[in-house]
Amino acid sequence: MSAKSGNALKIYLKLLMADKPVSARDLATVCEPPIGPRTVYRIIQELSVSGVPVISKRGGNGGFYIKNEYKRDLQIQIKYACKGKGGD
Repeated sequence: MSAKSGNALKIYLKLLMADKPVSARDLATVCEPPIGPRTVYRIIQELSVSGVPVISKRGGNGGFYIKNEYKRDLQIQIKYACKGKGGD
């Protein structure tokens, strides 16, 4: 896996696990080595183009987050996929 796709995956997973908006600065620190906020913005754009509903919120408590409906749908799809492989 390339560093670029690895960073995109790390940011995607961080956003999936977050229960509140995450700043670009915080997202940059999950990458190895840490990347700049501009690179985070490019990765967010790539995620959005690929169909991930990343929302941005401005202000002191702002940042990026993924819509809860998407997270719920993803959980249902994973649960359904696991049923065919011996999951509950």
